[in-house]
Amino acid sequence: MKKILRSLPVLSLLLAGCVSADGASEDRVMLSEIGSRLESTGAYTATYRLGDGSDLTVAVDASHARAAVVGEDSAEVWTGDEAESLPIWLKLQLHNTLPPQETVAAWLDKAALDSSAKIEFSDTTLAGELSDCVTVQGASESDVADFEVCVTVIGVVSSVEARTPQGRFDARLISYSDGVDDEWFTDLQVSSSV
Repeated sequence: MKKILRSLPVLSLLLAGCVSADGASEDRVMLSEIGSRLESTGAYTATYRLGDGSDLTVAVDASHARAAVVGEDSAEVWTGDEAESLPIWLKLQLHNTLPPQETVAAWLDKAALDSSAKIEFSDTTLAGELSDCVTVQGASESDVADFEVCVTVIGVVSSVEARTPQGRFDARLISYSDGVDDEWFTDLQVSSSV
């Protein structure tokens, strides 16, 4: 059962008098807080069930300069010295499949500034991970007027449904683990170089 979730950071801002008591201001703060989680994600491995029924695994470990995107027919591996190239690589690999964390954060930021957007919050648990969910409708100031996204408390997209100019996104988290398994990643590197 979904229920409305108000996070501790928002409550503390309200108590401190930094935000007016009206729901619109509180909603904007919640959107910003959820979006900011996506900027500081640590190492993780997440498997998603896509709208077409296929699975996609995304493994990211920026501190060790490595990442992988594994679909049913392909496996792509990134290793590099420049951490700033990782988001670009992920965006190319996930094109029209799963929006990168930075893209979802931008959607939330734009919705936070759009007074025409209708915003609803809920929470859910996907793959054992508590997630805050946002449903946005009618965001006229954004490229994505209507979307639903869930973000785990540690900052990983756990669910997304959106129709964008770049394509339709529909994915749900089905498996999650902190970090990237060394043996699994090494096996991927070996098999992708053959």
